[in-house]
Amino acid sequence: MLEAVDTRWYLRATYRVWSDREDDEARGSKDRVVSARGSHSDSFLDTIRCRGSSGSTNHFQTPCGSESSIQAPCSCTALTPKHRRLRLQWCHSRATWNATDWQNVVFSDESRFVLGTDDNRVRVWRCHGERCNSTHVVARHIARTAGVMVWGALTYASRSTLIVVCVTLTGQRYVYDSLRPHVGPFLNCLPGEIFQQENARPHTARVAQDFLRHVQTLPWPARSPDLSPTEHVWA
Repeated sequence: MLEAVDTRWYLRATYRVWSDREDDEARGSKDRVVSARGSHSDSFLDTIRCRGSSGSTNHFQTPCGSESSIQAPCSCTALTPKHRRLRLQWCHSRATWNATDWQNVVFSDESRFVLGTDDNRVRVWRCHGERCNSTHVVARHIARTAGVMVWGALTYASRSTLIVVCVTLTGQRYVYDSLRPHVGPFLNCLPGEIFQQENARPHTARVAQDFLRHVQTLPWPARSPDLSPTEHVWA
């Protein structure tokens, strides 16, 4: 029966598998030193020093008192101080809005759905020397993979038709394929609605702004997809 294994990260970016016996021996040796700043507080971090195969020391930081493993980092939208300030101003100016006010907003957005390829976040457990093992390899497309882009809008009590965008979206295509045939009639059926769109180039193009000059629109801070409920629909 195989023993339970643990992993250590080495400079050559490969995993080495340690058995329970080696792990017990390593705990008492000077090659692995764990110094905890606090044993009862999650606000502190343990600094773990593990000696690699080349004799140098690698440093890790893990939450105090927890078992950790190598994971993909969480991704987020890069924001500058200006972006943060504008987002905060946008939220403060609408802090007094109630549910009725938000029910009058028509949120719109595009999203592209990729057909086939993975999201590059697959992780595998492997031993040293098994990097090219077929069970640990994921095929990746170099060229842009096939996909479909769609546009849609939704409000509290209704939603628009889901439109498939078959060509590269430009300001003119946005007007002719989305705004004129769909957004116009959709807003006419909802008097008093406020139209929202992000700051993508087709949305801010002059031809699109001219079409929406008689429509009440909701100002939108840059790099703020998380403020729109349509992101939850795409997810």
